[in-house]
Amino acid sequence: MKKILKLTFISFLIIITFCMINKVKAATTQLSTNSSSITEGDTVTVKVTINAAQWNLTLTANGETLDTWTETVNYKENLSKTFSVSYKATEKGTVKFVLTGDITDVDQTNTEINTNKTVTVKEKETTDTSSEESTTKTPKFTTVNETVYATTQVNVRKSYSTSSAIVGSLEKGESVKRTGIGDNGWSKVTYNGQTAYISSTYLTKTKPIVEEPEEEPEEEPEDTNTTLNENNESNTNTDNTTNNNTTDNETQNNSQNLQLSKLEISGVNFSEGFNPEIYTYELKLNFFVKDLNITAIANKEDAKIEIIGNEDFKEGENNINILVSSADGNETVTYQIKVIVPSEVENNPQNNLQFYLICGIIILAAIAAIIVVIAIYKQKNKREYDDDTEEDFYKFKIDEQYDSEEKPKRTKGKHSN
Repeated sequence: MKKILKLTFISFLIIITFCMINKVKAATTQLSTNSSSITEGDTVTVKVTINAAQWNLTLTANGETLDTWTETVNYKENLSKTFSVSYKATEKGTVKFVLTGDITDVDQTNTEINTNKTVTVKEKETTDTSSEESTTKTPKFTTVNETVYATTQVNVRKSYSTSSAIVGSLEKGESVKRTGIGDNGWSKVTYNGQTAYISSTYLTKTKPIVEEPEEEPEEEPEDTNTTLNENNESNTNTDNTTNNNTTDNETQNNSQNLQLSKLEISGVNFSEGFNPEIYTYELKLNFFVKDLNITAIANKEDAKIEIIGNEDFKEGENNINILVSSADGNETVTYQIKVIVPSEVENNPQNNLQFYLICGIIILAAIAAIIVVIAIYKQKNKREYDDDTEEDFYKFKIDEQYDSEEKPKRTKGKHSN
């Protein structure tokens, strides 16, 4: 029985060894990719692994040959080889990698190869660089419906930024419909049927005078009556001069653009100074205030001035808008002051009046408590001193009385024998 079991076990080992030997001798190939899905323009790596004595293989991508591998000399043993090919996808869709040919193992067993792998190519996402740029803070626009004119040649942009795309331009005196006034110094307009933006600095509600080129006067024919013509021309020139001067003065007054003639902030000096043609300023505080004492005066009488945002400053950027409008409401202009409050300024308690008041109250309370303690201490010492004095006096009386009782009494008269 033992011999039968032993022979069975040995036979089993021989069978397993034979199978393993045959398995090692068998030729194999493997086709793989590093990804099954890529984006248009990306590169995929294709790997071919071979375990054979000889081979003749070709790799294609959508019918296009990528590489060919051949081994026909070796016959002693199976060789293990790995080949890699990079493929760049140029358009969306699918790429089919096909490995074809034949392999031969060390026992000269030939195997035909036809295997494939498919990789999906997705469309590359594109970003519109001309779209409106994102900002950390969206400006607020006040809705209006008014006609404004360009004070000079100015660009019309797709968004409220000088880096935004230009969609057109306005010449001096050309009009456009304004639909909003922003707190960032830009105006929202309707231009060629679409919403666009123009810097408010270059817009006015009063149509500016566009100077036309002067035409040379035509030569007048000579007249025989020279004296009469000269007198007439003199009178005419005098009248024209008077009328022209009057018209020029009126035109100058009417064509003057609405602006601020004076802008001052108490306790603050502008580094560049105030210029009526500059509509945006930046001011960085080095001390804490809740608001600014602003003095603004317009260059036209009866103009209305409204200051917005000059209260409860917070850490960071605070925008103050100074809106100037004419008495009839036909002209408006906006000045902006960007007030920057650093965090160390806002959070510094030493610049806070309330901090000083609290400290003063605490110090006064401490002084009052010390005075009360000293007074109580003195009063207690006085009472103890009075008690000690009274006790000493009482003891003195008792001792005096005791002494008087102990002293022998003297008798008068004769001594007895």
